[in-house]
Amino acid sequence: MLDRTRRRLIGTAALAVAALKFGARAVAATEAPVAPSVALCRFLTGWGGLDARVVSRAFAALAPAVPRFEDRAHSLWEAIDGAGLKTAQAFRLSTLYLDRAHRETAGLLVAALYLGVVGDGDTATLVSYEAALMFAPTQDVTPIPSYAIGGPGYWALPG
Repeated sequence: MLDRTRRRLIGTAALAVAALKFGARAVAATEAPVAPSVALCRFLTGWGGLDARVVSRAFAALAPAVPRFEDRAHSLWEAIDGAGLKTAQAFRLSTLYLDRAHRETAGLLVAALYLGVVGDGDTATLVSYEAALMFAPTQDVTPIPSYAIGGPGYWALPG
């Protein structure tokens, strides 16, 4: 119980820090205001409904793994927003993509959100398994892998 509470506190704190670092200005993807960190991730992935909790966990995992990550993410979003870019494809075709720090920061975020993990081996940090974007393209025909896809004992049910 304590571990879950601690993780929730760390995730909430990371999201709050990211929101403060990105400034008070909120970017609206829908009617409700959206934190700039979430707006950045939604922009880079093209997933408008990307869960803010998953973004928070990605930022919390990347911050200790990548020097000055929050500053780099802030700089990337400010550059994208300032250039008026509307899609990730426009970012890749823009001169902003030539900036190595912008390109690497975008790649780190996209990898964390698609793979659901930051790092590898013993130092890997889970961002999200179930909400990893790698499963989304085939979600209508492929269930998310688990040890009991159909539930416990599903193979014994008539069917």
